[in-house]
Amino acid sequence: MKTHLLYFFHGLSCGVTHRLCVGRSQARAGAPQYGYTELMRQENFARLRPRLVGILAILAISLQGCAKTTFLYYETLTLPLDGKSELHVSTYPSDIARSVSSIPFVWKESLSPNSVCFQVFVREVGKNGPNSHVDSIMIHSFSYAFPSQAPVELIAGYDRNFWMQDSPKYNPGGSNPVPIHEGWHVNLEIDFTLNGQIFTFAEQVRAAKREHLRPLILDALR
Repeated sequence: MKTHLLYFFHGLSCGVTHRLCVGRSQARAGAPQYGYTELMRQENFARLRPRLVGILAILAISLQGCAKTTFLYYETLTLPLDGKSELHVSTYPSDIARSVSSIPFVWKESLSPNSVCFQVFVREVGKNGPNSHVDSIMIHSFSYAFPSQAPVELIAGYDRNFWMQDSPKYNPGGSNPVPIHEGWHVNLEIDFTLNGQIFTFAEQVRAAKREHLRPLILDALR
């Protein structure tokens, strides 16, 4: 899409440049005998010329401008189970990223909220989608705890292999998003039975961030 936009703006600027050059050439050669319609069109274009130049200047600056979005998340946890399935625990932002600073047409910086939602998935090893190796499952408990704080239970008595915190389909009762800040870590505990085999894990995951850069004009077109 970026390539298409560049071609469009390049064609637009070339067209305007050509029109300006033609106008100057005709002025130097002496005013030709235009009809009334042509004269009106020339006058209208002359009035619009400064505005078109301004628009092209803004577009040129926007193409050079940059937008950065920073996403906070807890490190993904992937643990082997029975050789066919694995436990995959990840997080995602609880809401869209919001602008925190900007310079018009030059720079925009956005940051995801200081809270995330968890996703728990007992999946086929290395794959997403349905897991044909799950005959029966019961997640007895899944909880998180910050240092020196009591654990918060997110899942209890859940009999599916996929759970998504902010989805009414998978978490009908709802639960509050989990706080996150750079440098934090959180302790996770999960206890479940898969195909008659009991699994219990206690792990720690750290907060991390990833940054996404894109041309400012593409960010504005989202």
